[in-house]
Amino acid sequence: MPKTTPVAHSFRWPGSLLALCVALLVNQSGYGQPLTGQQILDRSIGVYRTATSYQDAGRVTTDFYEAGRSQPRFTTVRSFQTAYYRPTRQFRFHYKTEPTRLSITPDEMFVWTDGPKAFRRWTIEKWTVSESLPMLLAAATGVSGTASRKIPGLLLTEPIGAGWGVDSLTNVKLIGDAIENGHPCYRISGVYWNNKVAFLWIDKQSFLLLRIDEGYSSGKEKTTVSMTYQPVLNKPVRVVRFTPPDTRMYYPDEKTN
Repeated sequence: MPKTTPVAHSFRWPGSLLALCVALLVNQSGYGQPLTGQQILDRSIGVYRTATSYQDAGRVTTDFYEAGRSQPRFTTVRSFQTAYYRPTRQFRFHYKTEPTRLSITPDEMFVWTDGPKAFRRWTIEKWTVSESLPMLLAAATGVSGTASRKIPGLLLTEPIGAGWGVDSLTNVKLIGDAIENGHPCYRISGVYWNNKVAFLWIDKQSFLLLRIDEGYSSGKEKTTVSMTYQPVLNKPVRVVRFTPPDTRMYYPDEKTN
């Protein structure tokens, strides 16, 4: 009887069956699952909470609309800078308004630390204020277009009041992808405690915030805010100490005339 040589038969999975098996393996292992909006936000917050150093430069553009108008009645623009070095707790926040037809004189504020003390210098005041750093940043929330609350509220371990914190957003959802300043980003939405909605652009690689848009209505007027960032993480920090132009000081527990 002649010898027979075994023949290797190839087996090809039907496409639909193969896809089903791969899907089952992925679901069981959790590998390849897309991040949810809340997971993206939590990861971003973690980056700030653990940063050794952080610095940025940015702008806040605020448009004020009258009811039924598509063009803003007027616009304010503020530039700002933040710097923080966690090992020594050195901190500095600075904002400055750009001149408008309503206000030619710029409004400018510095908030900074010097050792364990924190200070604020504001152009409309005649003194330098010393309080806790969270209190000074909370007091600057409105005049800075909420910029003093956003990133500093993620960097510092002490809570900053006055609301509008990214870490207080609820009902967080991933609504798509976007490009911001050339960077691929996750675009997520969330709701503040007062039911106002925010939209965030979070860099897909660094998980740093590159843009925040907000909008809210008050009576017959509507206001929109767009905040953009150019962040630098864990790099040598510029000098964050600030020397006020004079030595006059005001402490909250002191009596003033």
